[in-house]
Amino acid sequence: MRAVSTARMEIDFEFDIESFETEVDSYLDKTVRPALAAGLNAAAELVKLDPIDELGRDLDSPNPFTLNAFGILPATPVPGRDPDIVINIQPLQAAYLGYQIDGNVRRAGDHATTKQGLLVPGPHAKLDRYGNLPRGYVARMQQRDDDFWTTFGFSDKPALVPRGAGNELKILALIVDEIAYERTFDLFDVVGVSAHKHVPVQVSKKLDATKRADS
Repeated sequence: MRAVSTARMEIDFEFDIESFETEVDSYLDKTVRPALAAGLNAAAELVKLDPIDELGRDLDSPNPFTLNAFGILPATPVPGRDPDIVINIQPLQAAYLGYQIDGNVRRAGDHATTKQGLLVPGPHAKLDRYGNLPRGYVARMQQRDDDFWTTFGFSDKPALVPRGAGNELKILALIVDEIAYERTFDLFDVVGVSAHKHVPVQVSKKLDATKRADS
């Protein structure tokens, strides 16, 4: 802004809007956007914890691999653009967590199924502490002479049963046509509520720190 004297004894003020906009843009790019990005990244680390906690409540004993499903694409300050963050589910975990999030039917050919159907634990299987068939369980059972696959009159799907069980029917594992899942994990609601709680606080902290550094 500069004052200009005129012949009529008046003083006009001219405002250099282009120069002002350049300074504002420079301040936004060098100071504000980095602070916003830092605040968003700090908030994302906190937001990520809430769906992990919710998984523990909504699912039956999720294992560490499932709990480690969430990743962060961090915010990066880019001149002229507002920073943003992305919280996502890793592809391997998303392949099966999607059923709990959306509710759907899992059939043969879907993730982690066989050509005949889905392999599920039988009532007499020895499960791991997370309620699943231990890794390699069926392969180990098949290597034993005491166990074999068979079918029953009520189903054409095979079941893994032990020999020598007498009159008691024992089923270690079996194949089923499909499993219907209900929506049990509301990921978007959990993340949305958490973001509204953490983002304003963390962004304000980073902006305040920037103001103090400039003063």
